[in-house]
Amino acid sequence: MKKALLLLLFIIPSLAVSQSLGKERINKLNNTVVKITIDSLPNSGTGFVVSKSGIIVTCEHLIRRGYYYNKETNLVDSTRSIKAHFSNGKVIDMLIVDAFMKNEIERITGIVYDYILLKPKENTNKDYDYLKIGKWKEINVGDEVYTAGFPLIEKAIVVSKGILSSKLDDINKLRKTDGKYYNIRYNTSWADISSGKGNSGAPLIRLGDNYDDDIVVGIVFRNMNPFVDNLQKHIDVNKDLNKKDTTIDPTTNKTISFILETLAYNYYGFAGANPAENILTALQLLNQ
Repeated sequence: MKKALLLLLFIIPSLAVSQSLGKERINKLNNTVVKITIDSLPNSGTGFVVSKSGIIVTCEHLIRRGYYYNKETNLVDSTRSIKAHFSNGKVIDMLIVDAFMKNEIERITGIVYDYILLKPKENTNKDYDYLKIGKWKEINVGDEVYTAGFPLIEKAIVVSKGILSSKLDDINKLRKTDGKYYNIRYNTSWADISSGKGNSGAPLIRLGDNYDDDIVVGIVFRNMNPFVDNLQKHIDVNKDLNKKDTTIDPTTNKTISFILETLAYNYYGFAGANPAENILTALQLLNQ
């Protein structure tokens, strides 16, 4: 009898934590969360729709890889082709929102908090389903959260649920056009949810009483996995040994490198997320 009671004590909390998100939430995620690809670049990321006109938010560091810079001014001249892939198979060409790039305050805020706004290349006058943005003060450590994205190792959307583990201040080091660096303090967080490479740009959503009460409180922009962080050091060491020690068999070394890199680049870990509320200001500039 005592053993049975002890078993129930473990099972009941487990059932409470593993409560289903429900069909409405999953349908919402399928309609609003997209895979972001950039022409001719191998890696991809995640984004999500934030307005009826189809404005999509993703990570600035993801889109930055597709920038073409002016050699004289070192400013962005243009970008590679950007596409948003919806779960229903529809693919839409996207452009960076002009006002976002031209407004200096919004551009720097986007770099610090690692987000950028994209708009459909063609105006179809279609009303898109979208996710509501909330404020940073509306989420507390321990609150239930969930996310959805497109990790590189998966072909379909991946949903994960957990809690907000921490809210903290951090420093982002930015480089000026003169080459000098300066520090900007900003808010960030860690969440106990599964996140892998390719999840950058995914929404961190606070779980409400029902799906209409859910709000996006953060944007996933990094992952943390101590095992992989240490693994990356071994990769660097292995490459360094290959350069210095000519007695190492090249085939063996390539095999070791392949195994290490496969483990390092295809993994899940804790998700780091920045506040999403700055998107509200950016949307107001666009009258969205």
